[in-house]
Amino acid sequence: MKRTALFGAVMAALAVPSLALADMNYTNLEVNYLDLEVGDGFDVNGDGFEIGGSWELNDQFHLFGSWQDQSLDFGIDGRTVEIGGGWNHGFSDKLDFVATLSLVDAELEA
Repeated sequence: MKRTALFGAVMAALAVPSLALADMNYTNLEVNYLDLEVGDGFDVNGDGFEIGGSWELNDQFHLFGSWQDQSLDFGIDGRTVEIGGGWNHGFSDKLDFVATLSLVDAELEA
């Protein structure tokens, strides 16, 4: 989990200069590879995939969702589905305030 979060933070930092050149857009599609490390002392490792995205309805509202499938050690499998919506208010062409509300369904099987 730590490497995935670090990779995401680095990629977000690299994307900031490109965001400054364009208006904010809440329509996107992304596919991610997940490298999971869970536990402190009792380690469970695994990997998985995520597909997600969002759709801009108008200048202030958007919908989003994602689906994850994970395979962990010891025959543990996980699935997560998230759907939600968001409201955004532009303060400038480089800064938006965003509020979201989502429903998450997570399942683990052994």
